[in-house]
Amino acid sequence: MQGMSNVRMLSVRAAIWIVLAATLALAAVAQAQSSKPNTSATSRMQPTHEASKPTEKQSIAAQEEKPGGPKEGIQVHGHWVIDVRNPDGKLVTHREFENAYAGDTFLPRILSRQNSVGLWGILIGDGGGVNLFSISEPNDPGFADSKNLILSISGQAFVLRGSLTALREFGITLVMTEARYCDPNTAPVTPCLAGAVELFTTTHPSPPIGVASGQIVQVTVTISFS
Repeated sequence: MQGMSNVRMLSVRAAIWIVLAATLALAAVAQAQSSKPNTSATSRMQPTHEASKPTEKQSIAAQEEKPGGPKEGIQVHGHWVIDVRNPDGKLVTHREFENAYAGDTFLPRILSRQNSVGLWGILIGDGGGVNLFSISEPNDPGFADSKNLILSISGQAFVLRGSLTALREFGITLVMTEARYCDPNTAPVTPCLAGAVELFTTTHPSPPIGVASGQIVQVTVTISFS
């Protein structure tokens, strides 16, 4: 009987050791799993972060392209219309084009009242300057091929309009508008008749505008600001 009791005791102890070993093994497995990074959660979150990048870039681009920023400035637009007509008035050539602002110091001088505006003029001719013809205001005391230039306002634009009769054949490859500087004490309504001259706008029409001797060249320049 005593031997059987010893056997039972050994069996109980063995069962206890098996239970303890199983418990420790399960705890180790649970600890190992909890220490692993949650790759599925990371992978789920990563696309969200990446997806936000295009939105951020678009937002930055929108801010850079937003109008009214410091990159913008006042632009001077010059729209030219040149009509070439025969002496009987028949239209031979009609050309429209834009020009570029060339008065580097003109506007600063006028806006700061360092000078007042004098007489205006239009120059047309070839780029070499061999055939360069001028259209000036009627009270210009200097030489001009024509003195019928008229200044006016049309809406929010400044308009110069004049014409001349060609004394010889030439091609128009260069056009300019110019203005004189006056003393700041000179009222613009009675501009000075002499003074420094500065280009205001200029461009090179292409192809050249052909003009025959005796033909009439009508020029209209509309200058606007934006």
